[in-house]
Parts: sequence; structure tokens; C-alpha cells
Amino acid sequence: YAIDDYALNEALGDEASFRDFVIRANRKGMKVALDFVPNHMAADSVWVREHPEWFVQDPTRVPTVLSLEDYLPPAVSGPNGFSKEFYRRQLERVVAFAVNIGGKIYRIAHGRRDYDGGNPWQDTAQFNLSHPGLQEKLGQVFSRILDLTNSGAVRVDMAHYTLKDHINDAWLRPLGQKAMEKEFMQKILSEAKAEYPEAWFFGESYEQKEGLLQQIGIN
Repeated sequence: YAIDDYALNEALGDEASFRDFVIRANRKGMKVALDFVPNHMAADSVWVREHPEWFVQDPTRVPTVLSLEDYLPPAVSGPNGFSKEFYRRQLERVVAFAVNIGGKIYRIAHGRRDYDGGNPWQDTAQFNLSHPGLQEKLGQVFSRILDLTNSGAVRVDMAHYTLKDHINDAWLRPLGQKAMEKEFMQKILSEAKAEYPEAWFFGESYEQKEGLLQQIGIN
């Protein structure tokens, strides 16, 4: 959900042990599925630090934005999550954050349904899915997942948010940016199916978008 990087967590084991786990599952007639989150990353992820241009820049929403350290845990955390102080200051309404990278200040939108929508996910940063470099990187991650799982399965988080009509209406048009013309996930799925024909693709979907997702290649 709020991913730092697409890398195996060393606290759980190394790549060799994961591949062994997959083989043991396959021998019992099971596939292994890994999660793929193409809408957002963790707000403090390595991708934000290394490629801030891959995220939605939100220069006009509010006069000032906060540094993450001002409102994310542990700064305003309580025993069960965010503290009363967090809500008293209405920090749950914060829609963008400031980050200094190489001496340049970036104002990055938090992940959420759309530019005008409420309920931002404060621990995430919103991808700009029209960025060619990001699309290429996501394709590499997708292929890497299928390699690791031995043609297993990918569960695409918030898959309907990857559809070009949603991206155009939710982000690009409100920000005055050029609309996307092609379904970038269709290309990723098509290439994945050619290389890993036995793989399965699941999509988390709401808003009655299941048919459109199946058209672009989600099973």
C-alpha cells in the first residue's frame, strides 16, 4: 500500500529463499501472487527521493505545504495511530507535502482518488502516470514480479485508477496537462503475457470498471 521500494525485505529472507518458497508452492499446485501498486508509493519512499518528477506536482492547491515530519507519525501519533492533535489541527486534510531534493523544493500530492477529492492518504505520494520514465519503470517492476514468482500472479492495487480516462479526468485536466491517449497498463500486460503466458493478473476494481480492465488484459 505505502511501498518504500520494490525490493525483497531482508528481514524476511533473501532472493534465493523467496525463489525456494515459490518452487515449494508450485510443487503443491499453487501459484504465488505479489502486490503491484501503480497509483502511489510511500510518501518517504526511495522513488520520491530519486525521481520526484515521477509524482504529481501540486504547486497551486494551498499557499503552504508541510514537511512530512510535521504531521506523519511519530510526530503526531497516538497509541492506536494518529493522535487527537492530528485531527484537532485538521492534518487529515493535508493534500500535498514539501520535500527538499538536491536543494530544490518539490510540492508533491498525496495519493487519493483525484485532484479535487478528499480523504488523501497521507502516507503516500501520487504517481503521475503519464510520465514515460515512470511507465517504463513500472513495466520493469511488473516483469520482475513475474520472474520472481515463476510466472505466478500479480495483484494490481486500485487497478481502475490506471485507466487513461481516470488519469485524464482526475489529474491531468485539472492540472492543465496534456491528456493521455493510450492505456499504458495495456502495453505492460500485453508484454507480460507474451513473456509469461501462464501468469495470472488480478485487479482491485471499484466504480464498475471491471469490463474496461478486462479489455486491457486483467483476468
